[in-house]
Amino acid sequence: MAEGDGTIHNHGKFHILNGDMSLGTGGDTIKVALCSGSVPSVDGALGIADCTVLTGATANYVVKTLASQTTAQVDASDRAQFDGANITWTALGTPEAPITYCAMYDDTLSGDPLIAWWVLTTQSNGGDYTLAWHTDGIILLT
Repeated sequence: MAEGDGTIHNHGKFHILNGDMSLGTGGDTIKVALCSGSVPSVDGALGIADCTVLTGATANYVVKTLASQTTAQVDASDRAQFDGANITWTALGTPEAPITYCAMYDDTLSGDPLIAWWVLTTQSNGGDYTLAWHTDGIILLT
């Protein structure tokens, strides 16, 4: 349910283009957190510490590691994509604050730089909560 607008953070773009962030199979450890409050600014050298991460352990709010990371070159449509497995939080309870976005960050690099975030409008109802990525992948370069 990554249903809202997605934004790739400028600092994440810099790390990808600079070659010090490795996405895909065997790449860096990429994590996703549910967050509250205002979405971050697209500018600046921001990391996950600049976000309000929801961490209520009793309500199953935990930071998740992105599994099955892949990158692909799609010549037929002149694209490149980054993808990974959908992420599910099981029996997600009531958070300490409303969920407003999910943040993706690189846990391997110093400062845990933000890669991207997606605005979320659906709140937990006590059941499983799944972030289902688009069929074109998490990030699509065209």
